[in-house]
Amino acid sequence: MKRLDILGVDSEGVLTLIELKVNLDVNQLRQALEYYDWLMEQGIDWIAGAYKEKLQGTKLKEQMPQIFLIAPDFDDKRIKEAKYIRTNIKVRLFRYLALEINGNKEIKLMETPIPQPREIEAKPMTIKDNINYITEKDVQSLFCSTMERIKSIDEKKTLK
Repeated sequence: MKRLDILGVDSEGVLTLIELKVNLDVNQLRQALEYYDWLMEQGIDWIAGAYKEKLQGTKLKEQMPQIFLIAPDFDDKRIKEAKYIRTNIKVRLFRYLALEINGNKEIKLMETPIPQPREIEAKPMTIKDNINYITEKDVQSLFCSTMERIKSIDEKKTLK
């Protein structure tokens, strides 16, 4: 495994993996996930012990680490891929812009929004679904005869 770019802790104690790129890289998220997998295999306690001097008493939160991807740009496919990472793993995408202001080199980070994944819409139950839901044959028969009666009443109203 290569070395990950930056492993840090945010202000709330959440372990944060940061993957940096100087160009748009279609493998950036995949590479970050490989590092993420390594982090999860090691475990939060191992990370806390291995980096205790650098953490200087900072307590790591017992929650899934987050991933920050920083690059000059992200294509639509990468944004779509990030959308479907597990919901308990926070992924954030940051575009950067390198500037020179009064002779000073500056980097401006702009977060790229990741849309929410689409959910499968639950279809309403049909009358047949409701009939099949009833396990008692007598109750099922009563339900069917009641539905037929309601239909006949409705048809009589429509004919008038």
